[in-house]
Amino acid sequence: MFFRKEFTLDLDLLEVDERKSTTFSFEDEGIIRVEIRRPTSEDERIGYTKNQLFCTAILETATDKEIAVGFEHLARNKMPNGHLADETRGGSVVDYIDDDGNIKENYIVNVELLPKNFQEFQSKIGSKLSDYVRRVAKVLRWRGNRKGHHNPIQSSRGFFWSFDKTDWRRMPNDAHVRISFDMIPQLDERLYFDIETMVAAGIDEPLAHTILREASNQIDKNPRSSLVLGIVAVEVGFKQLVGTLVPGAQWLVENVPSPPLTKMLTKYLPQLPAKRQFACGVLARHGQ
Repeated sequence: MFFRKEFTLDLDLLEVDERKSTTFSFEDEGIIRVEIRRPTSEDERIGYTKNQLFCTAILETATDKEIAVGFEHLARNKMPNGHLADETRGGSVVDYIDDDGNIKENYIVNVELLPKNFQEFQSKIGSKLSDYVRRVAKVLRWRGNRKGHHNPIQSSRGFFWSFDKTDWRRMPNDAHVRISFDMIPQLDERLYFDIETMVAAGIDEPLAHTILREASNQIDKNPRSSLVLGIVAVEVGFKQLVGTLVPGAQWLVENVPSPPLTKMLTKYLPQLPAKRQFACGVLARHGQ
């Protein structure tokens, strides 16, 4: 069988033009070919530009009989044996699958409704193809001394499978949507007064909040940097809190090497004085 994954790359590679592509080959549980190319005229008609780079990874590999039969079922718009759609029957997510396991035309099955072994197979193949594309692009950039984003994969263009490398079908999708929103504060008289008073006094947004905001802005594109900045924000914020609650300790926490953050939060934070207390005292101090 054949499996294909396509991406757009954030990579400076002038040697690749519309007349040729660059292909790398590897052996890993089959043959993997990674091709880097420019958009075709057809790609340009749907919105891509000549200066973009596409990368396609194709794996040719043998599959065990049970997995192969599962793909044969999908080719006939039918759920594989042992599918999980019946377990969630009644939800809108399976409205496109009837009681006999038939899939409506032009619908892509959610991978979470497929048998567990099929889910594991798809995850393994998808991760392998993505890993080869990422490493080829990163090593190429490194050895060629090229600039670029730390993650050379800009976006995904799809994951496909085929019996003959000619008739390609989309893999069952595993897309998840993350929705986030911010609360918008009401600009009441108290808030107006606070802003005017703080700005007039030369007060700015605390450094910890600034770092945390920067970390939040990088969650999608730079998750590792986002995590590191988030931890730094917590540590800076904690030290600022100690300096506020225990003025005599401010110089120490800002200039002397600190214990691990987890230790400060679990051991030292409960010992800090509190400006406001509940009727029963400081909850953290009482272990409640």
